[in-house]
Amino acid sequence: MLKRKTLLVVLIISFAITIGSVFSVVLIRENSREEDVVFFNVVFDSKGGTPLSTIQVKSGEKVPVPQNCTKTGYTLNSWSYGSSKWDFIGDKVYKDITLTANWDITTYSISYDLNGGYYDGEYETSYTVESSFELPHPEKPDYLFIGWYDQYDNVHYSISEGEIGDLTLTAKWTNKLVIQNRNDEKCSVEIIYNDQTGTADLTYVPKNNLYHLFNGWLDKDNNLITKNFSTVIQLEETETTYISLSYLSETEEKAWNETHAVVPVKDNATDITSYGMYPKTVVNNSELIFKIESESIPTTLNNYVFYQGEYYAKKRSSLYRDEENELISDHDFDNGVEMIDKTDYWYKVEPIEWITLDESSNTSKMIAKNLLDVTKYYKGGLPRTIDEQTIYPNNYFYSDLREWLNNYFYDNAFYFNSSLLIENEVNNAPSTTVSEDNPFCCDITYDKVYALSYSEYTSKYLTETLLNRHFRTTDYSRSSFALYEISEKNKYCGYVWTRSPHSAGSEGKYVSRINKAGGLNYCWCGANYSCAQPCISIPTSEILSN
Repeated sequence: MLKRKTLLVVLIISFAITIGSVFSVVLIRENSREEDVVFFNVVFDSKGGTPLSTIQVKSGEKVPVPQNCTKTGYTLNSWSYGSSKWDFIGDKVYKDITLTANWDITTYSISYDLNGGYYDGEYETSYTVESSFELPHPEKPDYLFIGWYDQYDNVHYSISEGEIGDLTLTAKWTNKLVIQNRNDEKCSVEIIYNDQTGTADLTYVPKNNLYHLFNGWLDKDNNLITKNFSTVIQLEETETTYISLSYLSETEEKAWNETHAVVPVKDNATDITSYGMYPKTVVNNSELIFKIESESIPTTLNNYVFYQGEYYAKKRSSLYRDEENELISDHDFDNGVEMIDKTDYWYKVEPIEWITLDESSNTSKMIAKNLLDVTKYYKGGLPRTIDEQTIYPNNYFYSDLREWLNNYFYDNAFYFNSSLLIENEVNNAPSTTVSEDNPFCCDITYDKVYALSYSEYTSKYLTETLLNRHFRTTDYSRSSFALYEISEKNKYCGYVWTRSPHSAGSEGKYVSRINKAGGLNYCWCGANYSCAQPCISIPTSEILSN
């Protein structure tokens, strides 16, 4: 009996344990659920290296090591998070992070083969991508060093920032040519060596178009070889070839500057001041034209050319025609030679003559004596919107005339010396125009070159003293579509833009101007036959007298 009870107790306990286990398992399964997976952004700041895309890493997991991140001239050392180095093996992600690349700069070697030459100074034997320095300039008796050539036959004269790679440099030499008296502020010299003939082609290249300072090539005994800008020099076979550059002397340069109005010079007899240069008189000498076209040196200055101390400009004529496209009359140059339409002519670039309007001890205000060129006041005929404001065609601030005066004309006329031009506060109020209630006026402008206003052209000085507002065109402007007087009285006098809008009409199309008879009227701002008459101010103390 006791054994049965014992057996029953054991069974009951076993059953209870089993049931409890099942219940426990079921309870655990019922209470468990799949948690949300959390990802964090990992941004890579490559610090100038290969850009890497942002990745997402599961919370608590490791960041994969970035691949293919390079930086020219550097070796990747490590990545850091904040001030700590990031351990891609042990560190895990629990929030958004930014990893920053740490680079070591690479050092490259430089080896030199002097190839028979010598160099006594110190020189660099290594460099980095950040280096910038001149390479040594070795010497070799009777030879000219022409550069360091690397293992790939590329020539080097310096190490520049951004270069990489080990360099094996070999000096190369040619028969030595020494150019003495070279002034790097005035010019450079292009040299082309001809190994087969033992000669060198030399070309004088002036800085800032200062062609007129060149006075020729001299041999070792200072005898003139030629005054041509380009020449061929026979090199000595066994000794150094010496060539010298000759420039205008200080006295000669000063004289050239004065005669070519690089500096302002007043003629006391006529009270006319010359300053700046612009094309003016046609060249009719056929022999000179031939030499200009065959021997002149082209410059970067408005397509001017330089020949024997003077500058010339070439332009195709465009003579004034009426609305039916007919020439209104015979056109001719100052020398009486007939102008032919659509024909190329050469013009001498000459000093600009200025008439003094107002002079104080500080400033001289001057206006161009001649009508130098033709330009439109504004090429469009309709109002436009700028900065949410309606701008009428006769608005001086936005006019083509103002832009032409302060860009094209300024750049060309005063190329050699614009430093003396004073910026003027130009009054454009209605009181300077034909009407006190003129609705088309603009604000004050600040210009170094400007056009006179209606009120300035009607001043007593201009009306009674300054040629009664009769302003003469030049050969250059007449061949540029200028309309002008053809009768003997006031012959060649042309039309002149003022800067003042006229109040006629409601669309701002009209501008006050001077007609060829000296009278004031108004004209459509798009007329293409009226001339600009520049006005400038310069320091009175800078004007020389003769």
